[in-house]
Amino acid sequence: EALVDCKKAIELDPGFIKAYLRASKCLVHLGNLEEAENMLQTIKARPEGARDRTVVAEIVELEKTKKMLADFNRCVREGKETLAVRTLDPLLESISANADLQLRAAQVLLVLKRWKRVSALADKLYRNNPSNPDILTLRGKCYYNNGNVSGAQQHFRQVLQSDPDHREAQKWFKLIKKLENKKAEGNNAFKAGNYQAAYDRYGEALA
Repeated sequence: EALVDCKKAIELDPGFIKAYLRASKCLVHLGNLEEAENMLQTIKARPEGARDRTVVAEIVELEKTKKMLADFNRCVREGKETLAVRTLDPLLESISANADLQLRAAQVLLVLKRWKRVSALADKLYRNNPSNPDILTLRGKCYYNNGNVSGAQQHFRQVLQSDPDHREAQKWFKLIKKLENKKAEGNNAFKAGNYQAAYDRYGEALA
């Protein structure tokens, strides 16, 4: 909404520097860095923008954000999650409203087992995208890690109902089914007095 208002203001007054600056900030928050850069370069090309120090400062900040994003993407591609996570806080502060980046950040944190932060990001993403299969799968993993197996299973089942070929949800749903089967076998063995077999099945379930 703020972005729409800024664009309307620019249409009415193409030399309105503050509208360009505010629009570029909105675009950066959304992750539209190319459009933000175009916005800043447009006003910089005008006489009033070329003399404005704030415009130059915003261009410098945008370049920093672009570099952080490029470094993050490179580290993720190369499997260097420990290095990728170093840029996350400032990157997510700059690009604060881009669900794709937040999801990728959560997946990096998941590899590093930073479960508290993963859960916080998963919940935030879920509030805005409650039917996204990748977000539901991520949240299901958090539930599983917290010991809420039924909640995790519910998330994976919901994904597979809308996307039966979702591989990650398939894998985790099968894992939970296997866990349930081992527990059931252990319970049956225990009831039958076969305590060693029960112990083995429980151990397999926990492995």
